[in-house]
Amino acid sequence: MERSGSSNGSRLAAAREGVRIAVVTPEYPPDHIGGGGIVSEALALEYAKTNEVRVFSAWDTHRSWRGGRLADLKDGVSVYRYPLVPLFRRQPHFRSVVPPNPAASFQLGQDLKEWSPDVAHLHGYGYALVDLASAFLVRRKVPYIFTVHGLPQTPSRRRAPIRAAYAAYRRMGPVRTMAGADAVTAISRAVAEALHSDRQVTVVPNGITPLPGRDDRRAARLSQRLGLEPGVPVIAAAGRLSRSKGFDVLLRALSDVGVPRLACVIAGADGGELSTLRQIAALLPADIKVCFPGWLDREGLSDLFELAGVVAVPSRDEPFGLVALEAVGATRRVVASRIGGLAEFLRPPVAELVELDDPKELAGALHRALSRGPLTGDEERIADQVLIEHSWPSLSHEYEVLMMSSRLPAKAAR
Repeated sequence: MERSGSSNGSRLAAAREGVRIAVVTPEYPPDHIGGGGIVSEALALEYAKTNEVRVFSAWDTHRSWRGGRLADLKDGVSVYRYPLVPLFRRQPHFRSVVPPNPAASFQLGQDLKEWSPDVAHLHGYGYALVDLASAFLVRRKVPYIFTVHGLPQTPSRRRAPIRAAYAAYRRMGPVRTMAGADAVTAISRAVAEALHSDRQVTVVPNGITPLPGRDDRRAARLSQRLGLEPGVPVIAAAGRLSRSKGFDVLLRALSDVGVPRLACVIAGADGGELSTLRQIAALLPADIKVCFPGWLDREGLSDLFELAGVVAVPSRDEPFGLVALEAVGATRRVVASRIGGLAEFLRPPVAELVELDDPKELAGALHRALSRGPLTGDEERIADQVLIEHSWPSLSHEYEVLMMSSRLPAKAAR
């Protein structure tokens, strides 16, 4: 495992002109579930500044057995979206994971063949569309780098038949995808170590895509919609409402935060835990208000952070922690679990890390964050340094150096 650098910049400068880069991803805005789509979009836009780029993405919101792919143009980048098979609709952990339908799978192969990319960047471990694209690229001898954003946790918590089925798929899918890659990267040291791979894994962290600028009127409308009262401190959290995000721990901590009145807003689509979270919230004292506004777009998330005194990230599993980075970008204090990628970029006094599954410790950290108030000038400079270390122009350069390695075909070095 190593951290990527820019020592190969001269090789990149010599090879990058006119290169065709295929970005293969399980989600791409506006059809995205979490932060992975934001990451893929940011990289595609950076690559497109000096290269020809096409995005090949799963299309989870338009599942069908026979529907064809959609081709559109987003911010000057061609995006091909492939409808997935309409299976496991009621199981959130299968979103974007299932394969494209037969017609779309065939079209994916044809699109890659006809466009003939010089190199590709594949995103996501355990996504059928990514594994399918890998097989096509290997067959056509197109080099690619493979970025692992995290490892699936759900199969290990299921019954034996599901665990066995996933183990078989893993050997046929992501293990082969990783074996066929010219370079493997991970978004954090924690993810790289979890791979237990014999081959070199380069760590390239995620970057920051700034949230839309603050808008007091917009934030006021959100506050009114949620029924928040002026002067009552707000704790914000965001992410899919699944067990891995630890929002149940946050709710159990609220009674011990130690302020007279409190509001907590947990934004995100239901990942199977909404009913449980509502049951926990219903047992809290009357002076603690809890809101579940559902999924918020980028403007909505910016408005929520504007209202918040602290952003909580109480995750049980967090490969990187994009919400925490976005909170730092919004100059908000962060209280997060000491786990995964979070511990690799969050630093005091802007952030405080706590042990996971410990409501008492989480409550104490939230109390301290609210008591300190807005970031001071010195703290804002610390936050700015974190953002500089996670700028997309710099990080995309690291990926491009890997893509333009010695295995790049001669036709790419124009």
